[in-house]
Amino acid sequence: MWVTNRGRIEKLERARAAPVASVAVPAPCGIMAVGFGAVWVVSCRDGALCRVDPVPLRVMASVPTGLADPEGELSVVTGAGSVWVLSDRAGVLSRIDPHTNQVVAQIAVAPYRPIPSSVVAASTFATAGLVGIDHTHPVNATAGMVPGELGTLCAHVQDRRHIPASTRR
Repeated sequence: MWVTNRGRIEKLERARAAPVASVAVPAPCGIMAVGFGAVWVVSCRDGALCRVDPVPLRVMASVPTGLADPEGELSVVTGAGSVWVLSDRAGVLSRIDPHTNQVVAQIAVAPYRPIPSSVVAASTFATAGLVGIDHTHPVNATAGMVPGELGTLCAHVQDRRHIPASTRR
């Protein structure tokens, strides 16, 4: 599991008391996504999406995307052959090609609204789907998953209507 810390991201393992890996990232904030052989994290200082290679443990690219929430972006996700991030409060979703580390599309979406603290979304490598989590009625988001395959929080959810009915609890 990767987490943000002051000036770095760190990889944690359950059986270890200290981080097993650390990578310097300028003001990492918000959540991360894992995909395409990389960890993707926003730099609030730079307003950019950083691609971190977990093998040589370094930032391989910094993609200037802008941020919808410069206090800590909660909308980084991988899927459909791309990396996605809300990049403007006015309602812009940026699509990043993970092979070129370039923004290849900017899609108009509903204007940004802060995420309610009671609703988040989680992505799994196992299903590449979204699981709604309402903290007032907890669910087991990891049921049926292989240990270690739970991804990071990865999608900005305006309300539960954006989660397919089949995954609502």
